[in-house]
Parts: sequence; structure tokens; C-alpha cells
Amino acid sequence: VVEFFAAVAVASGNPVLAMSQAPLNELLVPILSHMVDAVPQSRARIRTAQSAMIAAIRKRRREEARSWMEKHIRDFKRGYEIAGIPLQFSVRL
Repeated sequence: VVEFFAAVAVASGNPVLAMSQAPLNELLVPILSHMVDAVPQSRARIRTAQSAMIAAIRKRRREEARSWMEKHIRDFKRGYEIAGIPLQFSVRL
């Protein structure tokens, strides 16, 4: 799942965005793994959002891609709320 965002960052051609993706992914992976295990519908929702973003990017529909990313972020927040993940979730590095 996080590979998707790393690929989008690289494809953007923005080296700062691409470099910033790795540390962010290290923070998100433990939370995302826990959430996906706790919220069964999350996998399908993630696939739907990422597929829609890819389609919008390929068609160069910037606002559509942005809209799907915003939905995806709201879904992520809702997912960790449903999973009962506290905002102070301990991340082991």
C-alpha cells in the first residue's frame, strides 16, 4: 500500500517529495498494518481509492486525483478511529 505513494512521489518528478516519502512510510506502515487487520473493509477501500487516483493521474485530471486523495485521507482517519488506534500509537523503529 505505501509503495503506491512512493511511486506517485517518484513519478511527480519532485525529488523533495520522493525523499520525504520514505520516513513517512516508516511511520505509517505499523499503523496501516494494524488498521487493515482490524477493519476488514479497509483493503477494498484502499484499492478503490488508489485505482481511482491512478486513473485520474493517467487522464491528467488533477482535481479528480486530488478529490480521491482527500477521500483516501478521510478514510484513513476513519479507519484508525474504527480500529481504536490512539493518536499516540507507539511506532518502533
